[in-house]
Amino acid sequence: MDLFSQSLVVPQNLRFYLHRLADNAQPSTNILRVNALNSTSAGSGGLIIVRLPMALVDLNSFAMHFETLVTNGATSISAGDNVLRGILPKGIESLISRLEVSVNGLGLLNLQQYNLLFSLLKESHQQLDKSLARTQLQNEKDTVPIYSPSDTPPTFNANGNYVANSGTITTSTEIVPIHVSNWSVTASGTTATVICNTTTSEPIPCTGQGVYELLYAPTAAFFGLASAGALTGPPQITEVNPVAVAFETTKNQVPGSFVNQFKLVYTSTQNITTGATTAAAAPNGTTTPFTIYATVVQNDPGVQARLIPNNNNYHSIHDWLSFFQAQPSWIQTQMLGEVEVRITLAQNDVLGVSHPQVPYDDDAQFDGWTVSSLPDFSLQNIFFSIRTCSFDNNFVDDMLHHKLSSGGEIEIPYPNYFNINQVQTGGSSQTRFSVNTQSLDKVVSCNRAANPGQNYNNLCTVPCGMGPQSQDRMGMVHKTPYFCTTASNPSGTCYGTSGAGTKSSGFNYWQYQINNAFIPNYKISPVNNFFFNQEMYNMHNEWCSGQNSTTPTVYLNTGYQMGVALDFMDSEIPRLISGVDTRGAVSVAYLNQDNNNAGDRTDIFTCFTSILRVGANQQIQVVY
Repeated sequence: MDLFSQSLVVPQNLRFYLHRLADNAQPSTNILRVNALNSTSAGSGGLIIVRLPMALVDLNSFAMHFETLVTNGATSISAGDNVLRGILPKGIESLISRLEVSVNGLGLLNLQQYNLLFSLLKESHQQLDKSLARTQLQNEKDTVPIYSPSDTPPTFNANGNYVANSGTITTSTEIVPIHVSNWSVTASGTTATVICNTTTSEPIPCTGQGVYELLYAPTAAFFGLASAGALTGPPQITEVNPVAVAFETTKNQVPGSFVNQFKLVYTSTQNITTGATTAAAAPNGTTTPFTIYATVVQNDPGVQARLIPNNNNYHSIHDWLSFFQAQPSWIQTQMLGEVEVRITLAQNDVLGVSHPQVPYDDDAQFDGWTVSSLPDFSLQNIFFSIRTCSFDNNFVDDMLHHKLSSGGEIEIPYPNYFNINQVQTGGSSQTRFSVNTQSLDKVVSCNRAANPGQNYNNLCTVPCGMGPQSQDRMGMVHKTPYFCTTASNPSGTCYGTSGAGTKSSGFNYWQYQINNAFIPNYKISPVNNFFFNQEMYNMHNEWCSGQNSTTPTVYLNTGYQMGVALDFMDSEIPRLISGVDTRGAVSVAYLNQDNNNAGDRTDIFTCFTSILRVGANQQIQVVY
């Protein structure tokens, strides 16, 4: 089942008779270009306004076309290239933070966190074939930067020593992103060890064997390490081990899945201390996930390459939520009045970051860097398109006029959404939300780390399933941490942290309380959560539906969501309103969780059916 599939209201076996009743009306279709009202360009946080044409239009064909321009940021390094390049998020819809639709000034939709909801629905519905089709114009591709050689030959000084940051890599290679979900650090004398847990499916190289090298790795300061002497780097990966912690409830239980653990070792000429002030420490005191990049050692390991963004420049958005999924999708806008769509763009924190060239000196010292300015984005040459239809007689217009002039109304149901969020204090939590509607269909929630676009190091990428990699091969792909849903201990000891590098000991069980009833009537464990996600979208018994999460560990990182369906999900009756009625005096609902991390943000989306009622003379009413 495709994420945005539409169903016709008229049964197949009646369409021929309807055509004869319409005096064999012959349709004629066209595609109209619609320009934005305010501007053909917009930057991050900008507003784009467009009005639909007065015609019989297909809402399902509404599309936005534009070109993206990503401007560079800068780093603090003094040697080499200090340019910080931005990477567009996986799925170009992630650039939209709010979507509003109004008719004659009456609001039909005001959806905040549009990009987060779209990401959640996409990760739970999208199949591999759909993902491949979306790589052309929707940027549904790996956010791992492309490994590119520099364009100058290597140079040597008078003593015959290699000059850092010079030269061209003569053999092609690729980078291996290794996402570290949590870590802990210890120091003893002149040696410091960072124990890292990773959920990636990529092979983890052991650089101590000389096959791989870490071109891009956190500095010692990232881990809070300090020494009066020189700290060596980059660190080597040692002791790669599978650790049985992914789904354990007790520390000695053998699970059905493994998480890789490895060590990064730093040394110094003098004693190393821990706990130095660092931007890597999140406000809640937990350690920040990060990504390191490894590559095959070249003929001359001192010759450095560049990491360049893997971006498309030309984009189209034609998968829309809410009003653009109204049924039927063909609507005569003349009977509605002016339909205005307002699109607010996200801030630049949704971008990933590609640092081009981190210098090493002759003894392989790692030169750390901080951000001076972040990359930014803008949209250029914006326009819209929509399909229209007309008939060679007035059958449709006469039918609508007769219906409305006789005092009748036309009802147009469409899915609607409302978002609330709450920052948790830690431990068990109860997040309150409410929605007054005749049909509450679904509730979808997720936990994200506090300030998800800021608390990760700038090269962080999160594994999120199968797809086309940056080298145009099929394999594990990644997205930016802004949409990572691994917060608040979904998998207990592996993913959650409580304190600096300390693993949490408990699962985060969850349960909703709606209209004074517990739904489900027992608390759900993260171990079983995947089934409930499939059941919520009526995909659990289908052979042709699925998602790209591939493994439990990837699912917990990228598509984990706490959701319940309250409607019947009957695809044979597309206009059925069968959700829970929350219009009573007691319409307050709660999401109960057992084990949040302090500072984590819980986002709740209520998904309900609204009805646009249309009367004569463009009289409209919205029934929520």
